[in-house]
Amino acid sequence: MAAAAAAAGCARPAARAAAVCAARRALHQCPSAAILGASRTLTTNVSGPVLLPSHYNPLATTRAGCRHSSSAVPSQDSGDQVGTLFDPTEEHRALRQLVQSFVAQEVEPQALEYNRAEKFNHPLFQRAGELGLLGVTVNEQYGGAGMDATAACIVHEELSYSDPAFCLSYLAHSQLFVNNLARNGSLEQCKKWLPAACSGEMIGGMGMSEPAAGTDVLGMKSTAARQADGSYVLNGAKMWITNGAVSDSQLGDAFLVYARTAGPEVKPSQAVSLFLVEKGMPGFALGQRLKDKCGMRASPTAELVFDNVAVPAENLVGKEGGATVGDARAPMRMHTACVRRTCANARTRPRSPAPTRTQRRRRTSHRGGHAVTRTPTYTWVRTLAARIDTVFPL
Repeated sequence: MAAAAAAAGCARPAARAAAVCAARRALHQCPSAAILGASRTLTTNVSGPVLLPSHYNPLATTRAGCRHSSSAVPSQDSGDQVGTLFDPTEEHRALRQLVQSFVAQEVEPQALEYNRAEKFNHPLFQRAGELGLLGVTVNEQYGGAGMDATAACIVHEELSYSDPAFCLSYLAHSQLFVNNLARNGSLEQCKKWLPAACSGEMIGGMGMSEPAAGTDVLGMKSTAARQADGSYVLNGAKMWITNGAVSDSQLGDAFLVYARTAGPEVKPSQAVSLFLVEKGMPGFALGQRLKDKCGMRASPTAELVFDNVAVPAENLVGKEGGATVGDARAPMRMHTACVRRTCANARTRPRSPAPTRTQRRRRTSHRGGHAVTRTPTYTWVRTLAARIDTVFPL
């Protein structure tokens, strides 16, 4: 075991390939050695725009035979100890520092209170707008930061560590509404809605899921019938909509809503269109706010009801029948990447104290120490794999 541990990284490694092979053999005996070898291989063979996050450091785990210092507080620099998956720019580093400061000072202190109360923290959302986080991928001419997919992943990653519920609402607004509109909307639509959405003056979401079809966009029942004047009449209901209600009785401000604009004779992928529907339109109402969820309680989830809602022709986003084809799907790839980043980093939070617990544990046997270490190590491997996988939707 000592030879495998040395080759894998507890001591100074020789060749990287040899270290990884030794790490695989030693995983059950020396988990930290194994993960170090694996992480070096992964960071060498993967290239792309996404960064290795900076929270959990598996090498801080203290175990019998190979001791390292540990702390109950996750290191903000631990990502540098294992290397980055991709090369961050100075702009990305500055953004991460900004979000980390925002999370530590304003997000973390309120997370438990708002989740217990099942309340959406609207002032915190507006504060994110003041910091320029709500439109991080939007062109500067519309009030955004003009950054890339890496920047979006960084923000989601840092927010999810302290408050996944708030991060979920942030994701629905910044990706499903703001980035979607920025990518698919016309110049006039972007000028009209994006500045307020990027500043936090308005909160948006996306209406796709339905009570019967779920997220099967091609199986949806909501319809938008075109009228003689070019407008549309929208009917149907959307379910499980994040940011659907900012309170028990108040709708969110605007939503990008998917609806069928053609009958069964048209190919399903060419029968769905996208509309921007605003609060206050006659016939647009809050059906119910969903409460007592298993988790993410500070992120409001609601049912939206559309009863003969008159939608102006200028609120059609993109082409009629083009909501699910071609470039219209591009924003969903970035959304998928951000979701993966959110889930991958949120799972690191519960085990941050694990090194301290392991360090303080009175070991009665050599095997027992490894049993305590093995679970967080395996989890860290899976988390690292999830973070690497983020690049593929982009």
